Amino acid sequence: MRVRRFHSGHVAALLMGLALALAAPALAQSDRPRANAEIVAALDPLKTSLDAVEEASRGVGNEQTLADVTEKLTPLREQLRGEVEILEKRLADVDSRLKQLGEPPPATAPPEDPALAAERKRLAAERGELDAAVKQARLIALRADQLNDRITERRRTLLAGRLFARSAGLLDAAFWRDAAAGAAAEAAAARDLVRSSWQFARDKIGAAGVVLSIVLVGACAAGAILLTRAWRRRLVGRPVETRFSRALVAVVELASITLIVPLVLIAVVLAFESLGVVTSTLAGLGYGIAGAVGLARFGRGAALALFAPGGPARRLIGFHDEPAKILAAHLTWAARLVGIAFACNVIFRATAAPVAPAAALSALMSLAIVAVAGHLIARAPEPQGGARLPALQPVLWLFIATVLVALAAGYIGFAAFVAWRFVAALALVCALWVVLTFVDALFTEELTGDTPAGRAISAAFGVSPRGLELSGTLLSAALRILIVLVAVPPVIGPWSLFASDALEFLRQVVAGIRVAGITISLGAIFAAFVWLVVGVLVARTAQRWLETRVMPRTGIDPSLQQSVATLIGWTLLIAAIALALAHLGIEAQQIALIAGALSVGIGFGLQSVVSNFVSGIILLAERPIRVGDWVVVKSEEGIVRRISVRATEIETFDRASVIIPNSEFITGAVKNLTHSDTMGRVTVKLRVAFDSDVEAVRDILVACAAEHPQVLQTPPPRVYLIAFGDIGLELELRFIVVNVNFSLTVKSDIQMVILQRLRAAGVRIPALPHEAQLPGGAAKPGAGA
Repeated sequence: MRVRRFHSGHVAALLMGLALALAAPALAQSDRPRANAEIVAALDPLKTSLDAVEEASRGVGNEQTLADVTEKLTPLREQLRGEVEILEKRLADVDSRLKQLGEPPPATAPPEDPALAAERKRLAAERGELDAAVKQARLIALRADQLNDRITERRRTLLAGRLFARSAGLLDAAFWRDAAAGAAAEAAAARDLVRSSWQFARDKIGAAGVVLSIVLVGACAAGAILLTRAWRRRLVGRPVETRFSRALVAVVELASITLIVPLVLIAVVLAFESLGVVTSTLAGLGYGIAGAVGLARFGRGAALALFAPGGPARRLIGFHDEPAKILAAHLTWAARLVGIAFACNVIFRATAAPVAPAAALSALMSLAIVAVAGHLIARAPEPQGGARLPALQPVLWLFIATVLVALAAGYIGFAAFVAWRFVAALALVCALWVVLTFVDALFTEELTGDTPAGRAISAAFGVSPRGLELSGTLLSAALRILIVLVAVPPVIGPWSLFASDALEFLRQVVAGIRVAGITISLGAIFAAFVWLVVGVLVARTAQRWLETRVMPRTGIDPSLQQSVATLIGWTLLIAAIALALAHLGIEAQQIALIAGALSVGIGFGLQSVVSNFVSGIILLAERPIRVGDWVVVKSEEGIVRRISVRATEIETFDRASVIIPNSEFITGAVKNLTHSDTMGRVTVKLRVAFDSDVEAVRDILVACAAEHPQVLQTPPPRVYLIAFGDIGLELELRFIVVNVNFSLTVKSDIQMVILQRLRAAGVRIPALPHEAQLPGGAAKPGAGA
């Protein structure tokens, strides 16, 4: 049972504990509501149980016993957390009701309703009871947490003592005599275990039934292994063209090699357990061996997935074939040695073997791993364009020296710990390389703006391709950091202690961590994230729906349509943010404190941001400029294309986009040529000779303007004699066009007609005199006058 509980069952225990921790609040809410007296009365048995556990942990120097105490303490702590949570919620409800009732009226005021006074008195008494119960429950929970910390620290101390316990050296003959005697006793104990297990199974279903069960279960297991192996070879044999396809094949190979055989072994043990033909000791031994096989297969899977000795096209690292084969083979054999050592320790614990053979096995396995490392150094080829890692040899030499010195000094436990952890670290580095490469390739090659999957995601969430790529980059970084944080601690520390520590951390995260008066829990964070994502999607969808479907059918001005849709979208977005903060437990008062703290930063460095934001709201509300207006702001002139809450986009007549802060439109002078209507005045300047018939010229100009369809007849076009110039009469033709956006086109059309008609009428247009340079340097006066 010990082997099953503290080795093969750690992962299952971790997952089961997490599931219970996640389900505990839901189960507590689904129970019948208990009275306050029942909750207070339930604290006494919990306190009694805690006293018993604390008494059982005193003076214990056995790690196994301390682990058993921890198992008893864990559900007790969970129950205490649940009671504290229930009491705190009820205390908060009572405080809320008392706040609604308010303070009692002063003596000089008219008396209040007796029912209200009685209710206030009852709530005050109930609050006192609940407050005392909350304090008592918190005190008991604190005791339980402190006891758990003390037991964990004691287990770590025992582990350190076991690792650095000094025994007889390997050169001492007495050490090997004790190991040989212990090995004989261990062999006898193993025979007894096999004999008793056979007798137990035979008594259950008979000898023939046992043999038939072994054959059937073995055949099923072998068939499953062969089928999955054939599927893996077929998948790995497919051609790979991109980095993502290579990483995907590597991840599949890593997972299949690591998990298939251990899962088949676990299924075999479960099958025999369901038949009732194995004892609990033998079942625990089976689970432990499955875990040992999993360790060996993990090293092999990591080596084959990263180095791909049989397929250079699938290789994720820039190694040549020969170095890749050497590294993969050595890592595979080192992982196998670790798996064999783990399996032997499982057998030793199942049979209660003496210490001497276990120490001898640890020493021999450490020497074997050192031999594999030395052989790798001897076989490592000379570096040639990525043939090997340059830093690997010094690390291997340091590892070999550490293990050999520890073995020579008699620190066999420390040597075995270093050897096994070193191999596990190398396998983990290879596996992390594969997984991190897959995550990076997934977000940089498959989920980008120019791939079908990326375009589908962009369309579904309303995100631009650039925004999708930015989100993918950030998400990829977050996932890789999370993967590293989860994968590294099990290699650094002991597996059993890490399992309990990780489970405790997950329970605390699920239950909630109180920071600065705010309780942050995993459920609250997840709910807030969901509300925020849903709210943003709803806001963006609603704004787009209003802009494209609803507003165009209302007959409202197009610029006002965009303003209304933008304001509604921002309102929905602010509501989504408020809901997300509410699920995190952040109230309006706390937001006000944060806003007050930010006001200092706003006063120093964010005035322009706030000014532009407020100006944007004013522009959307008062609408001094609208989308489609022709505006002139300082030296920029163009058409307004978009008004946001921070800046306004203007498209110039050169087809360039100019982003102007909104404060420029509110605090500065803006010329809006189409604010009230699209009509505008156009002026055509003209010069004719002094001897020209001015009345005839005037009639020609008026007729040219009046004939154009874009020119208004009311008021009619007018011609003005502006001045008597130096070389002729200066005239101006002024008229109003229907749409000032087409004023340049209208002016050009009318000027062309004027030029044609003046030439036909013989009206001369004078020009300034000029000189033409003749060959030889002589100048000839021009006849322009």
